[in-house]
Amino acid sequence: DGWKGENRGRVRRVNRVTEEGWFQKTYAIEIEVDGRGKIDIEPGDVLRVKPKNRKEKVERIIKLMKECGRFEDVVREGATMVISKVVDSSSSVPDSFEGSLTSSSVLTTLTSLLTSSVDLGYTGVDVNTMHELSHYVDLNAEKGGMQYDKLRSLAGGEGEALFRDYVVKEKRGIVEILEEFDSVWGPDGITLPGLLSVFRSIQPREYSISSSPSDTAKKGTVEILAAVKKGTTRLGRKYVGGCSDYFIDIVEGMEKRANDVNGRPPKPPNTGTTEESTIPTKPPPSINGADISPSYPSDYVVYTVRSGSFGVVSRLGPGFPLLCVGSGTGIAPLRSVLRERGKGEGDVLVQGFRKEGMDEYYAREWEEMGIEVWKAESQKGVRKVYVQDVIREREVLKEEL
Repeated sequence: DGWKGENRGRVRRVNRVTEEGWFQKTYAIEIEVDGRGKIDIEPGDVLRVKPKNRKEKVERIIKLMKECGRFEDVVREGATMVISKVVDSSSSVPDSFEGSLTSSSVLTTLTSLLTSSVDLGYTGVDVNTMHELSHYVDLNAEKGGMQYDKLRSLAGGEGEALFRDYVVKEKRGIVEILEEFDSVWGPDGITLPGLLSVFRSIQPREYSISSSPSDTAKKGTVEILAAVKKGTTRLGRKYVGGCSDYFIDIVEGMEKRANDVNGRPPKPPNTGTTEESTIPTKPPPSINGADISPSYPSDYVVYTVRSGSFGVVSRLGPGFPLLCVGSGTGIAPLRSVLRERGKGEGDVLVQGFRKEGMDEYYAREWEEMGIEVWKAESQKGVRKVYVQDVIREREVLKEEL
């Protein structure tokens, strides 16, 4: 099926690749492969990352449960809970937990469940969420009747436009929904099974690997290019994408520790090399060139690798120069291909970006590799220029084809 097994590696290095002052932050993120540095990667392969929720969102849910007063058994510190294990990923009860597994159940903590398994972002809400929540509204609460009617409207077929305006366009997640429809926390409101029924599983996000197989063999890491997805809705609500939020959490933690070093030399890394190890002695983790020591558990990323479609292309010899076309972070798999092929292949790259010097990824690297680059800068002037326009303007290309 193209999957190459699950890995768990720490974030080794983070570098911002968009310039300061540019509206979007994009990071080149290096993540360690498994303990021996062995993983079968081809150019263009895909990294599938399972994000986690930020502590702030988890604490907001737990605060609601504590104030409700009916969840003492699971909200107290150190308490564990047993939940039926569900195999079907489309189920409303999450199918993966950090905890002790049996064939039919899982032992976990509430914090672990909310951090690693439940989608607390705006992608974790659908019309079924509204329908299920409506069953747990305490109609005796002050706003119970009104909130029940609104939930039913949001869940109904005729309420599609209302749901789109209220949830989709305004990026409301399950945390905001549970806070706004507070009548579900009344004395006759939601139960623990009911609460679990409205949660959705965190879905992995996919990123094309931008490093080459040779890079991985040498450094023991894979690299991805991740753009932070964030913005403001028309009503002024600020939002961040689920995996973007996850990476921001890692980046901010690494930045804080980099500042805490205050010029002190980092501790030497524990290489723990063995005869089987293929990972060379590693430098300490770093962010934007600043060393960090040590790594923290929050720096670890759980991921799988899926086969891409460029492997055969990357192995073509110098008699077969490539024309590579990509825009934005879509340049990542092309970098993997070009780095694996090396210099002097006569390859041409058509690269799309918004503004030269701001989000023109890997520009210096292309120059060092001797890659001919045809630039498509969409915000250069009044007329927007895209990759297809650049190709169309290159008459020589038509003759060579």
